[in-house]
Amino acid sequence: AFAAFTQANKLMLQRYGQLQEASHPAHPANVRRLTEFVARAPAIGAATPFSTPAPAFLIGFPRSGTTLAEQILSSHSGVTCLGETEYLFAALSVVLRDGALLDRVANLSQAEIETVRAAYQRVVQADHPEAAGKLIVDKHPLHIVLLPVINRIFPDAKIIFTQRDPRDVVLSCYQQCFGMNVATAQFLELDRTAAYYDAVMELMLACREKLNLDLLQVEYRDIVADLEKEARQMAEFLGLTFEPGMLRYDETARGRT
Repeated sequence: AFAAFTQANKLMLQRYGQLQEASHPAHPANVRRLTEFVARAPAIGAATPFSTPAPAFLIGFPRSGTTLAEQILSSHSGVTCLGETEYLFAALSVVLRDGALLDRVANLSQAEIETVRAAYQRVVQADHPEAAGKLIVDKHPLHIVLLPVINRIFPDAKIIFTQRDPRDVVLSCYQQCFGMNVATAQFLELDRTAAYYDAVMELMLACREKLNLDLLQVEYRDIVADLEKEARQMAEFLGLTFEPGMLRYDETARGRT
């Protein structure tokens, strides 16, 4: 089976290999630079109050359990989970037209941040009118590489970070047939997959040290071992009352595209 996965990835590499070096915030070199930027930056203090509510963010390296956690949370009546969307970039584009993203975001005024937050609310509500009055959970595994941006725009956001044994994650990424982009093109070679995991997790460690994150780490193996305990923990962290329906996440999953 491993030989077949390797052959398949070689065929994909012939077609999509150029994506491995495409310019994008998720490129490994950019992730390394961002880690250095965060490591040099002074520690960020407590969050400033904002008039617009913040979503919760569900992040983790691909194949680490983000989708499982999303389905559990989606089964709560008070939650609307967004798929892997570009809402954050769409909101940022309201005030950021060009230039280096991180440098521009670092210099945003409070008024500009409020503008971005309001724009985010508008684009979400336009696509998800059913979300009115509910907690928005924005799930995107590689939003890890945008954590410094998220922390600047939504310093009051709650963040759930899923973690799984690195060996499982790297092997699963290598075996999975993803849609191709800069990040997933790294998974076509096993050593690149491991190196990319390392780069992203180094960034995550730097962010946890330097940014004031309201963060809950959820272990994939713990969800598998005791679903109810972990579902209750996630609900409590998000300020929600546990609902038994969260344990029937498979029913939710079958009802979604």
